[in-house]
Amino acid sequence: MNVILAISVLCIIAEVGLLSFKPWTRVLTIILCVIHLFTVPIGTAQAVYGLWVLLQRKTEPCSRGQFSGRRQLEQSIGHCR
Repeated sequence: MNVILAISVLCIIAEVGLLSFKPWTRVLTIILCVIHLFTVPIGTAQAVYGLWVLLQRKTEPCSRGQFSGRRQLEQSIGHCR
């Protein structure tokens, strides 16, 4: 029970960091995705999608804190397509 609570708290911290474009959240979220790979079937699907998104080159600037908001991020990704 304590392990589930600890992972849940880490997930919430990672989500808040991702929404704020903090550079440390990429590593934390990748680690959490690897942990969630073992929670079949829903967690596995979410983890695969999370890893797929986080390991793309287009999303690297987000983890470096180069974006200040969603609009700027959408414009950048739109130019990369």
